[in-house]
Amino acid sequence: NVCSLDTYEYGSFEPLCLFDGDIFIGGLPYRTGEIITQHYNSLLSLAHLADAADAVLLVENEQVHRACTHMLHNPRPSFADLNRVIAADVAAVTLPLAPASGGRDALLSASLAHVCPHPGFPLLTARLTPQMPRSSIRFTSDTWGAILKRMRQMHVSDAALECDTNWAVRADAPGANRSVASLLALHGETSASADTSAWRDRELYADWSVDPLRVAVRSQPFAEMPCAAATLSNSQSALAPVDNLCARAY
Repeated sequence: NVCSLDTYEYGSFEPLCLFDGDIFIGGLPYRTGEIITQHYNSLLSLAHLADAADAVLLVENEQVHRACTHMLHNPRPSFADLNRVIAADVAAVTLPLAPASGGRDALLSASLAHVCPHPGFPLLTARLTPQMPRSSIRFTSDTWGAILKRMRQMHVSDAALECDTNWAVRADAPGANRSVASLLALHGETSASADTSAWRDRELYADWSVDPLRVAVRSQPFAEMPCAAATLSNSQSALAPVDNLCARAY
């Protein structure tokens, strides 16, 4: 459990659990590398993680690298740069968030229980928009309508980055990406007033999913951006990288 700890108080140990469950971040390797067994090792590790954890967040090194070069305009990212991108994706969906309908901040366990309603579907993907160099933030004038429209199409067309979005793919198309469940996290002073009705389209989710969307908000800016949206999805986005891993491992 990554978020549990023990405290010694009044002569006895008392377990304090901030998140009642296990979540692991599984890093998928570059598609080409110097170690011939890297895909085989990653596949074995992912199989064990999927059995042991309540949720596994998949992170593709290839896409993280492209986020640095294409979105952040960093032509030669270091490992620290790659880790900052991953940390931003994770933080955007794990920071304290309040339900959009009002109430106290939701615990991480509640969010994980929502996006992983079935133990047979533990693989998750995270998306964040906008992604840009810090020097460009003050020149942006994004609205919630524009951000949520782009994020929705990223989800529909299974784009890891905004620059890869395919606007020709419709939500009702046979090849569109669909989710078991998703968490939509909005960061910004006016996040509670954002219109998220387009995200409630049943075409975005599996037919049998009862309550597929949870919207949560945070009134503070994220990474100095006045408006930012992130998703944590249990969707078909996990299939392509795992299929690629299997093909290269065997």
